[in-house]
Amino acid sequence: MRRFETIALSIFSLLTATLLTVASVGTTHAGCGCDKPPPAASQLLPSVAPAGTAVRILHPTLVTGRQYRVRFTSAAGAAADAQGTVTVRRDMADGKAKPQLVVTLPALPLGPARLAVYDTTTGRLVTDIADSQFTVAPTPVALPTTYGAATYPGYQAAVGRDGTTYIALDLTTIEMPMVFDAQLKKFPLRFTGSDLAFYNTQGYLMQLLEERSEPVPGMFVFPAGATSPDSDVVHYSRHEFVSYVLQHDERLPHAVDATDGNWHEDGTPHIDHDHLILAIYGTVQGAPPRAGATPAFDLTVTTHSLFSEGLVGTSSVTVGKGGVVDSFAPLLGKNGVLTGTLMSTSLVGTNGLLAAGGTLATGDVFSAGSLTVQDRGTVDGDVTGKTLSVARGATVTGDRYTLVSSPTFMSIKMPPGIATIPPIDMSLGLRTISGPGSFRVSRVQLAGLAQLVIDNTRGPVTLYVDGPVSIANLASVIVLNRNPEQFAIYVTGTSPVSLTGKLLSSFYGVVYAPTSTVTINAGAAFYGAFVGKSVTSTGTVHYYSPLRSPSAAIATTKS
Repeated sequence: MRRFETIALSIFSLLTATLLTVASVGTTHAGCGCDKPPPAASQLLPSVAPAGTAVRILHPTLVTGRQYRVRFTSAAGAAADAQGTVTVRRDMADGKAKPQLVVTLPALPLGPARLAVYDTTTGRLVTDIADSQFTVAPTPVALPTTYGAATYPGYQAAVGRDGTTYIALDLTTIEMPMVFDAQLKKFPLRFTGSDLAFYNTQGYLMQLLEERSEPVPGMFVFPAGATSPDSDVVHYSRHEFVSYVLQHDERLPHAVDATDGNWHEDGTPHIDHDHLILAIYGTVQGAPPRAGATPAFDLTVTTHSLFSEGLVGTSSVTVGKGGVVDSFAPLLGKNGVLTGTLMSTSLVGTNGLLAAGGTLATGDVFSAGSLTVQDRGTVDGDVTGKTLSVARGATVTGDRYTLVSSPTFMSIKMPPGIATIPPIDMSLGLRTISGPGSFRVSRVQLAGLAQLVIDNTRGPVTLYVDGPVSIANLASVIVLNRNPEQFAIYVTGTSPVSLTGKLLSSFYGVVYAPTSTVTINAGAAFYGAFVGKSVTSTGTVHYYSPLRSPSAAIATTKS
């Protein structure tokens, strides 16, 4: 059994005890994803970190107010000292106040490092921690905030005493949903999903790619091939994170405690999601890498949106009679507000040729199962599916691809602690939801002449919906900032999404409902992107082209 499979099973077998521990610390409902199980009790946290990180040492003989010196000695022989004064702080493991020595990790060679703690008053050695318990990680890589490919040449990862490879990541500037494909060029590290885990620089286990030996939806490993000189590919989905940013910036009760950044002002733990350590228990030519620093390689990271593939069905997609899927490019004004659109169809001349001066952005359709384009259905772009059925009277302007691999899609988890608003259930009248903000709502059901106004001019609005989403009759959703990335609907369960009315106003936004049936009928134009389970559209969907960036980890063949 692989190392991280053992970790996963241990986490679930100890879940009851963990929950009791969490309860003693305080209910973790910070709305920032601060709901991870606490790290195990230890005299040293974290066990892996880059230079500049706060390292916490607990020992029963530490004396509050006394100064101590910590000598860090790397496996390569280099040594550096750090000093600190013991103060009483809450232990992240159980929330109890204890004397702790906190020092800043100095710059050292990558890999294992031993810690020796000395009382500066007496010169006495207090504790000696073996280098199997601590690894110096590389400087964090600041991941890109825009969609596309980035390369970090000459990168070196750290390898711990047990052969685990560590890469440090900085996600500080990322707020929107993001999907990453990461690969180590010219370093043929081989691994599976059970060999990977994400930690943070506090020592929390943040994410396993497999739980109970089952893949986590939206996260997987794409093999590079046995003879490839490059590593396998890690495919990792990051959830919407505006909720976290807003709630901490607004200084709500769970704002970070100024005296101890590991806790919130309301007494709950604060868990850093921005500074992560990717741990890979892999092999090179059948053996774990040697402890220390890896050979230099090029780290490549391709970033794309949750909505990178166009109109998407996790099970099936049908573009029905009269249905149209194309795309539009944004014309953005001040503060990213959409001021106009440029349609892909307006750039295409006769016989499908590109009109003079045009650049073609396509409205693709993607299905992890069957994809059907019925008679008089139109797709101005590519179609990709496990099976394809395109009627003789249908139009597909792009290429046709058959899936080789079966991708999984990130599941939606309700961010704990976000504001709950009353159900949106209207057949008449007007209701306004103002941003920036993320809100939980049990259902969204509009009918008759009801109007829902989304005021996202000052920042994004995100609705997490537990139940159905329905817009029928002449009801409308009026989005003031028509940039689709500034209004999102996430459906957390299996309730249906039905957009079947003759909307008096076009819809601008993105809908992510990977376990829901999604129905889009004629009556209005929809600008943005949709992900559903079984998607049927006889309406007009204008895909927001800046989201387009197909994943390198999804294998297809051209039909």
